[in-house]
Amino acid sequence: MEAGEVASNFQKWCHEQGCQMEKIKVTKTCRGFGLETTAALKAGEVALSIPLDLCLTLAASARSRIGQHLLASDTVRGQRISAQALMYVVMIDGWHDPSSKWHAYLRQIPSRHGDPLWWTMPQREERLAGTQLLYEVQRHERQLEAVYASLFPALSQEQPEIFPKERFTWKAFCWARSSLSSRCFALEHLEKFMSQSEQKEHQASAELNSQLEPNEARIVECVQPNLYLSPHEQERLALDFPGVLCPLLDTANHDPSVLVDVGLCNSKGELHLGVSQRSAVDAGQEYFINYGNHRSNLQLLLGHGFCVPENPQDTLPLKLGQQPTVHESKIRQEAHKMAGLDLDQVFELSVKTPMPEPLLATIRLVVLPINKIYKMMQSGDLREQLLRPIECQLDPHAEVETFCVLRRELLKKQRALPANTSSWQGSLPSCPGFDDWCEYYASLYRVGQQDIIRAALCDAFVREQAAMDKREAYILQEEEEEEEQVDDDEVLEDKELPAKKRDDGGERRAPTRMPISDAAPVCPCAVAFYGKEDPAVQGRSAGKPGFMLSCEG
Repeated sequence: MEAGEVASNFQKWCHEQGCQMEKIKVTKTCRGFGLETTAALKAGEVALSIPLDLCLTLAASARSRIGQHLLASDTVRGQRISAQALMYVVMIDGWHDPSSKWHAYLRQIPSRHGDPLWWTMPQREERLAGTQLLYEVQRHERQLEAVYASLFPALSQEQPEIFPKERFTWKAFCWARSSLSSRCFALEHLEKFMSQSEQKEHQASAELNSQLEPNEARIVECVQPNLYLSPHEQERLALDFPGVLCPLLDTANHDPSVLVDVGLCNSKGELHLGVSQRSAVDAGQEYFINYGNHRSNLQLLLGHGFCVPENPQDTLPLKLGQQPTVHESKIRQEAHKMAGLDLDQVFELSVKTPMPEPLLATIRLVVLPINKIYKMMQSGDLREQLLRPIECQLDPHAEVETFCVLRRELLKKQRALPANTSSWQGSLPSCPGFDDWCEYYASLYRVGQQDIIRAALCDAFVREQAAMDKREAYILQEEEEEEEQVDDDEVLEDKELPAKKRDDGGERRAPTRMPISDAAPVCPCAVAFYGKEDPAVQGRSAGKPGFMLSCEG
């Protein structure tokens, strides 16, 4: 069917199911289906709501016809079934079965998705090489394959009339996974009311003891028991999915700037699940909801098939891994345990926090000499000492080497990321197709990763310069003290002594910056500049000191 016909049929089905949407209509947008206001909405006004029994929950799935066959099958006898797998099976069956309560709802979900699980392997490598997302996509795919293989083709062989093999295919399983991941709501929304007055009203209708503290989950369970699993069902399922599908509500697209409330509300005397925006919306505008401002672009792209530019929640994972200096030293290993640090830990860097202090503490334990580490272990709280810059009195070179190691790791990350080679250079073409959208969002993800690396490199450069200045001042002070000591000795001897000469035979001068030890060499082609702006960050850091890093190796 044409998109307009699909939207019209779905809206008709929503009205038939008792959904309240007087000021909302389903419409076609540039990103698929969405919601549009047909009249102005006030701030806090419930724009749309659905009856609770229209939600596709785990309990409803377990008690469906196909769910009962799955739970009773010999294929899964004696083992717990993944709750997600149960949802997948019910969704695939409902898509094919016109008698399913959710058939019309499932039919309007797109038949293919834009998340990386739907990309070909060459596309993944081209768009995601060197990123954490490439690893996450492969891990998710392996897990999904394992879940699918645990059920099929065994179920199709055991009950071919219930689980026909031509219906329950790997592609169908992928569709169900992406549909569920991109559309589900948290189950907790079914356990809270949008207003206290409605909570009190339903508390009274459920005839709960008024002296008890309000128990929202119990109230809802009394009104709609099909929302919750029985103890027996909980024992049969591996509860790896704390979510619920909410037809119509999940049709709204995401806007990170929108503040919304989702919860139970009273609609013409019935308990509904509703959505409201905290700000007014004019007529004729697209009605957005917020999928969560705490999600990084990795999570958005993997779970929803899109991401947002300049996402403040973006993170760059950095793992140091096992270092030979630590592997070969029992004292270093003991020091890591004493400080609560782990070389296998994955540190999350962000533009706001480009250099987590625990990461620097871990590197300090790698570069410090053994005797200095032992001294710190004897002198007090090791972790607290490592979270602070290493003083020159303890080791003048350790802090400089720390940032050298970090800079080297960041440059490796930077070189591994694919360049943006799209013809539209990160912005959408005039008529974007499906693959254009995928490449566009992949480009946004890569740009976010590069922004974090640049922020971390800039921070590392500034801190490294400060550490080098402190080291030079410390060395100069030591040389001056040595010279004063020589002069004192000359006075005590009370005789003329030849002037102390430097080893190189030259005049005394301010010390130059000492080279970093071989344990952490500086990249020979890394050059830093102040006052020159990196073209890649122009427009985002205008007027601030910048730097450029180039590496040919």
